[in-house]
Amino acid sequence: MRKPRSPLPAVLLQVVALAACAAPAATPPATPQVLTLKLNTPVTLNGDGTVVSLVAVRDSRCPTGVNCIRAGDVQADLQVTPAGQPPQPVTVGWGDGRQAATAPSQAAGRQFCFLDLSPRPSAGQEVAPASYRLQLHVLPLQAGAADCKTGAAER
Repeated sequence: MRKPRSPLPAVLLQVVALAACAAPAATPPATPQVLTLKLNTPVTLNGDGTVVSLVAVRDSRCPTGVNCIRAGDVQADLQVTPAGQPPQPVTVGWGDGRQAATAPSQAAGRQFCFLDLSPRPSAGQEVAPASYRLQLHVLPLQAGAADCKTGAAER
């Protein structure tokens, strides 16, 4: 006489099949990239359709051709909009008035690290807002913040 089969393998197979159906679809991992942004010109990031826009620049850097007591500051306001979600404000910057200037700002599963803002102000000439170009290093959060301190151009 044959011994009856244990129902355990069939039950395990059903549990695994159900778990696979219930798992959310994986989104592609964010990849590091360097962006150059112009004011009010959206850029779509690699990977998941997140859109980044430069919405404002505050630039108080010492102009070229002038001897200043302090180097000044730069702050750039971004709007980060993950696909299908509301926009998230992010501020990045550099300056002697901002202690953690190279610390990343975070949104949409990424770090946004200030690299450079051009053009630099020069003595007697105002920079037109439309001429600003902000360079950012965008990293997945799991990449760590150490990369924000590399590659920063002389300010």
